[in-house]
Amino acid sequence: MARAVRGSKEKGAPDIVIERARAKVKGIVQGVGFRPFVYQLASRLQLAGYVTNTPEGVDIEIEGSPEKVANFFKVLVENPPPLAHISSLKWDKVPPRGESQFLILKSQKRGERSTLISPDVCVCHDCLREMMDPTDR
Repeated sequence: MARAVRGSKEKGAPDIVIERARAKVKGIVQGVGFRPFVYQLASRLQLAGYVTNTPEGVDIEIEGSPEKVANFFKVLVENPPPLAHISSLKWDKVPPRGESQFLILKSQKRGERSTLISPDVCVCHDCLREMMDPTDR
């Protein structure tokens, strides 16, 4: 679903085609900087919409030119954040809303949690101290 938007009030100005996509991303996508990464990518591509955590993973809606929307998903899949792992990304076109900014929304907590848990990437200082101290058991 795309919508043509008049580029300018001048006669003969080209129309700009805008589309919106809604995506559900599953995998290791929480606790790894995924939402800020999506925000930065969408901002760099001048896309509007939002990203939010859900019990199943992450939901994204983006709006902009068809080329930028396609590029967004290409970059997201080919170059995700270093600690993230996308196991599934499904998206559909939805009607554009005419939004002009991209937001990180508060996490949704409804529903059964099924997102993958990210592995610990380092041991905290307290745990290291405890492991090295035989009297701290």
